[in-house]
Amino acid sequence: SGRDLTEEVLAETEPEVRLVVATQAYDPQIGTPKVQVPAFALVLRMEHPDKFMPIAEEGWQKALGLVNFTRGQQGLAGMIIDRPEHAGVKFSVAGFSAADVKDRTSLETRFNFRPALARVNDYLVISSTEILTKDLIDVLKQEASGPIKPAAGINSLVEVDTATISSILHANRDNLVRNNMVEKGKTQEEAESEIDGLTAILQRVGQARLKIGIEEGFTRAALDLKPNLP
Repeated sequence: SGRDLTEEVLAETEPEVRLVVATQAYDPQIGTPKVQVPAFALVLRMEHPDKFMPIAEEGWQKALGLVNFTRGQQGLAGMIIDRPEHAGVKFSVAGFSAADVKDRTSLETRFNFRPALARVNDYLVISSTEILTKDLIDVLKQEASGPIKPAAGINSLVEVDTATISSILHANRDNLVRNNMVEKGKTQEEAESEIDGLTAILQRVGQARLKIGIEEGFTRAALDLKPNLP
C-alpha cells in the first residue's frame, strides 16, 4: 500500500503470532467446491490498534482491488466486498457470487475463499474464510472475558489434530488419486491404496502437540501424542 514495511507495518505488530488451519465448513447457500482447501488465518496482536487498523484495512482492500482488476482483464468475475457483523464486531469480507452457478455440489476452487479482515480488541484477524473469522472472533472475545494464563517458559506451541487432516484427504480423495495416477504413473488401485493408507495412518495418530521453550537456560522441545487406538 505504499507504506514502509518495517516502520509502518512490522513495527506495529507484537511478536505474538497465531496461525490457524482448520477444515472448512461450507455455507449451504453457496455450495461445496470440488477441490476442498482448508481454511487458514493469521492472528496478530497490534501495538497501536487504532492507528494500525485503518492501514491494514487499506492494504486489504487494495489487494482485493488488484485481484478484481486482474480478473476483470481476463473477463472473469470479481469479488464483492461486504461489511457484516458478528458478536458485535463489524468486519470486512469479500467473496464470489454463486448466483449463476447451477451445480452447487462441485464449485470451482475459488469458492474455497472468502477473505476477511477483522479487529477484535487488540487483535487483527486475517482469514481466508468468513466462517473461520467468526469462529476466531468468538474465541478472542472469550479470551478477553477472563484472565489468560500463558504457559510458563513456553514460547512456541503447535497443535495438530491429524483426524482433521485425514478428513481433508478424504474429502479430496478422488482428485488426489487422479493426480497420483498422472504424476507417478500408478494404476488406480495403487493410487487408491496409497491415499487410503495415508488417511488411515493419520486417523490413528490422533492429536499431536509440540512445545518449545526455555528451561534452565536451555531450549527444550517436547512432543506429546494422543493416538486414536482401535
